[in-house]
Amino acid sequence: MEYEAVGDVIRYAGDILDYMQIANLLTSYNGKEFYLNHKENETLYLFDGSKSWFSAYDSILGKEMPFDVINRYRCQWFKYVNTEEKDVDFSTDILAFVDNQENISEETHKRFKDYLDHLSSFENLKTKDIGDIGESLVISHEKQRLKLAGRDDLVHLVKFVPTDFAVGYDVSSREYDASLRNIEVKTTVSSKPIVFSKIHMSPNEWQAAKSYLSRYYVYRLMISKYEIKLFIMNNPVQLYKDDKIDISPNNGVDVTFSETAGRYEELLEWEAS
Repeated sequence: MEYEAVGDVIRYAGDILDYMQIANLLTSYNGKEFYLNHKENETLYLFDGSKSWFSAYDSILGKEMPFDVINRYRCQWFKYVNTEEKDVDFSTDILAFVDNQENISEETHKRFKDYLDHLSSFENLKTKDIGDIGESLVISHEKQRLKLAGRDDLVHLVKFVPTDFAVGYDVSSREYDASLRNIEVKTTVSSKPIVFSKIHMSPNEWQAAKSYLSRYYVYRLMISKYEIKLFIMNNPVQLYKDDKIDISPNNGVDVTFSETAGRYEELLEWEAS
């Protein structure tokens, strides 16, 4: 885009480009040419689709106006441009760094089906296998949840987040309005009835819960030879403040909860067709 090459216009345009670069929406290699940062597409789309408009200047555009008249609108303008964008999340979407995983969850899901056919093998499952099974089931659940809500366009954004990223949650999903839902999956697999109402959250997971608040979920999944239970808790930090869960420091926190801390949901299975 070309701008009129005169004093203030150039300076203002440069300021805007600088601010956009600070916000990580643009990248620049030489300070003169700027490019959209496509790792921030979700935020860019929100701004691109925005209908927001400052209308106070409409009546004076293209007219000769004394400065004192224009100055009357300055406070309105500064208030407008400094309004907090509550719907905009400027944190980089972790999915920008996550490889395509379509086959990963399907393979894990198939392994889980095999385990169900041989329930005695539950005793021999490794911790990583249990985690993989739970994460696969939750990914399947989240895809189907979005599909049933008519948000097929968001299904491809449901991804497993590799442990190496250390973000404090296992699955990146979406709400129906496309905002982020960050899910920590806690899975127990047993051929016998087990205690369901206690989990451990690592220091990294609890810190993520404090950072993401209402966007942070814990999916407590219990798989036994009798049933599969899915219990969902949203914003554990607020649940603790509301005395709906108890926590005990233990290299992170041990969390004890009751049914009032969340809700049971039917575990959905992904149907691609």
